[in-house]
Amino acid sequence: MHTTHLILTTAILFGTLTIDAAQHSRSQGWQYLGQSPPRNVPMKFAPGIISNTGTSEYSITIYPDGSEIYFSRYTPNQSNTTWETKFESPGWTPPAVAPFAMQYYNVPAFCAPDGLRMIFVSDRPLPGGSYDGIFRFWQVDRLISGWTDPEPVPGNFNDSLKMGPSLAANGNLYFSQRDQGQAFHFYRSFYSGGSYQTPELLPGAFNSFPSVGHIYIAPDESYAIFDALPEYPGNWKSYLYITERNPNGTWTDATMLPPAINATQNEYLGYVSPDQNYLFFARQDDLYWVNASEILPRKQYQGTIAYCYQPLTGGSLHQIWSIEADGTGNHKMIDATIGLNHHSWSPDGSMLAAVGYFPGVNETWSIHTFNADGTGLTRLTTTTGVWDTEPAWSPDGEIITWTRIYPDQGMRNDIWMMDATGGNQHFLGLEGFAPKYSPDGTHLVFAINTSGNWELYTCQTDGSNIEQLTFTPQDEWFPSWSPDGKRIIYCRSEGSVSSTYEICKINADGSDQVTLTCNNWMDCYPRYSPEGSSISFTSDASADDKWEVYVMDTSGHNIRRVTYSPNQVTAINADWKPTLNPGIFGWQWSKSGGIQMTVNPNPAKEVATVTCIIHRPGKFALYITDTSGKTRKLRDENFRFTGIHTIQVSLSGLASGHYLISLTGRSGEQAASYILKN
Repeated sequence: MHTTHLILTTAILFGTLTIDAAQHSRSQGWQYLGQSPPRNVPMKFAPGIISNTGTSEYSITIYPDGSEIYFSRYTPNQSNTTWETKFESPGWTPPAVAPFAMQYYNVPAFCAPDGLRMIFVSDRPLPGGSYDGIFRFWQVDRLISGWTDPEPVPGNFNDSLKMGPSLAANGNLYFSQRDQGQAFHFYRSFYSGGSYQTPELLPGAFNSFPSVGHIYIAPDESYAIFDALPEYPGNWKSYLYITERNPNGTWTDATMLPPAINATQNEYLGYVSPDQNYLFFARQDDLYWVNASEILPRKQYQGTIAYCYQPLTGGSLHQIWSIEADGTGNHKMIDATIGLNHHSWSPDGSMLAAVGYFPGVNETWSIHTFNADGTGLTRLTTTTGVWDTEPAWSPDGEIITWTRIYPDQGMRNDIWMMDATGGNQHFLGLEGFAPKYSPDGTHLVFAINTSGNWELYTCQTDGSNIEQLTFTPQDEWFPSWSPDGKRIIYCRSEGSVSSTYEICKINADGSDQVTLTCNNWMDCYPRYSPEGSSISFTSDASADDKWEVYVMDTSGHNIRRVTYSPNQVTAINADWKPTLNPGIFGWQWSKSGGIQMTVNPNPAKEVATVTCIIHRPGKFALYITDTSGKTRKLRDENFRFTGIHTIQVSLSGLASGHYLISLTGRSGEQAASYILKN
């Protein structure tokens, strides 16, 4: 193991790694004009490119794939219109007036979530008419060749001054309108039949202020960010607020965004990037942006996450805590006299394996297990002078694999295995770091240091058939499988231990490598949620320069912060508690180890295929159980040999819903897998 990996591993496991924000200097690449992204303190966006001296930039909208940026610019004695810059390899074009905004007032603009339409405010005359100075909503549609010529938005939008259009994914239009007098209020117009319906006044959460300004609506209409003037007309200072939609369609009271955003100047025209990771807004004459992970709602994420509660400096007592993915229910899982870290849930969620730390002359790390209620802490490995780390369970819960590091042998990494109770400890016969079982239990994924950098490999669980997955000059490590076994997520180093780590994913066959985070931070230790819809990871994205737990969707969007640890404490090594929910489509194991099975396709309509791996020949019966608990036998099977077998199952006549298909052997072996019948 080379020095970089040793430093990172030691720091993550039991060290006191301190991170300096100035070290994050690598260019982000093409996204966001290559700007280094902000943490939770707003930064001026693209100074010298978009935010210029002598001009005023005050709104922004981004094409869904991030390759085009449109912003409002006011140039004294010249224009007040929409400008654009586009990414055209190898870089971004110089900002210029957008082709649809060459004449008249044309701001602000808003690009629809699907990128097929842009709406903006303009005082241009109606087709065939003369200039009348009325500000109306106009739209351009997206063709392969670019944007169409502007046309008035269909609907009744010409009766009074309007500002700040914002489009939801379903086409609904949100905006502000000046009513009698000088005050503005927020309205919504439903999109139906190719036109916008009569606008309706939004409820009090939006309009409980003397006057409002501009609104941003989330694509799914789950939240809105807007600016308002709470002291109007005596004070024209505007502030940014957020409101969330409740399940019953009502909206929460508006909450002012943090003081770092609402400073002493005017803050207005809030906008969230298409990936939902950054908030943009205007502050006086410039555009600013800020990390949105601590601002936007987290209700979309569900599940229980265990993490390590670790001191930043000094002390060795590392505690395992548990928290819900929405940030609630934070509590300590175990009180132990030794430091515990790098834990892993058992497949049934009843236990955890963790690394225990024994300092001293012969510093030792050992694998332990304990019950999920904090009882029964048991030491499984006892070899002194070695570092046993990264425990991982087999899908049937019978075996634990781990990495054994030899400090006195050049930091060699070996893969070991043992029974879950600590027996039959043995070397697998190959080097590797952080092995993880595939969901079907047939393969391991792990990292090996080859020619000075770490690459990902897979092998069968007996150590045979080793295949290399990654071939890059960077270091790849901490791999983990998706629940369906089709993809592997991992973190990739972009240089030394002090530089950037990104979360990446790759197909299990080594194809289609994708970078999910690209933000100049130290993002590491990724894990798929049990149903595979989201990913947890630890990151130093907060301004505190310490790791916290974050979640995101599988595209790298909607990053949300989960933990808020006290000063001088960091939260690392997040791991999801397994669940056996009807949404899990993947291999299910029997506790006896005698059967493996999966059901595909899932969901299914009329016919499904049960694929099973039989480890002991014999007679078996196939059953199906509905959600009420009613069970019936589908068929008997006599498997005369071990290996893979397939069974066709008819689902005709079954009502739509979730079912449990189970396979039971005469000797008591049993495996089951959920299926959704459409």
